[in-house]
Amino acid sequence: MVGHCFQLALSVLQTKAEAEIDKARKVISEKDAELHDAEESLTGLKEVVENRTARMLMTKLVVCISFLDDTYDAYGTLQELELFTQAIQRWDISLIKSLPECMKAVFNTILEMWDEMESVTSKDEISDEVPILEPN
Repeated sequence: MVGHCFQLALSVLQTKAEAEIDKARKVISEKDAELHDAEESLTGLKEVVENRTARMLMTKLVVCISFLDDTYDAYGTLQELELFTQAIQRWDISLIKSLPECMKAVFNTILEMWDEMESVTSKDEISDEVPILEPN
C-alpha cells in the first residue's frame, strides 16, 4: 500500500514537472520568436548606419521625440497640451500663439526638422533610401 501511494505521488509530481517543463518550453519559444521579430525589424537600420544623411536625420528625429516626451511630461496644463497636440496634428502654427514659449520652440523645431527632412529626401541620392513622410 505504501509503495502504491509512493508511486501515485511520484506520478503526480512527474506530471506536474512535465507540465512546468512544457510551460517553460513555450515561454522560451515565444521569447525566441520575439527576439527574431526584433532582429528582423532592426535589419533596416543597416542602411541607416551606412548612410551619413540617414543617420543625421534619425538622430534629429530621436531628439525631437525626446523634446516632445519631455514637453508632455513636464510642461503645460492639460488644456495647453491638448492645443499643442492639435497644432502638431494639423501642422497649424496659428494654434500655438497662446502656448508657452517652450512649446512654441518645440513646435518650431519639429517644423524645421520636417522641412529639412523634405529637402534632404527630395534629393535623388537619398530619395530611395529614406521614405518621405506626409503629414496628415
